[in-house]
Amino acid sequence: MKIKEYRLLKGYTQSEIANILNIKQSSYSNKELGRRDFTVEEIKILKELFKVTYEDLLN
Repeated sequence: MKIKEYRLLKGYTQSEIANILNIKQSSYSNKELGRRDFTVEEIKILKELFKVTYEDLLN
């Protein structure tokens, strides 16, 4: 996933994204590292936040 790349490109910290997703920063970190999966709702939020397509976000 390119989520980390988009997060850095847009200037967000992991804590900021975790707050937007209403999860703990450690949970977000695990998801960004691929240790856990993002929920469909979280992916939808990130797509809108980063203004990218699902394909861009997930490929």
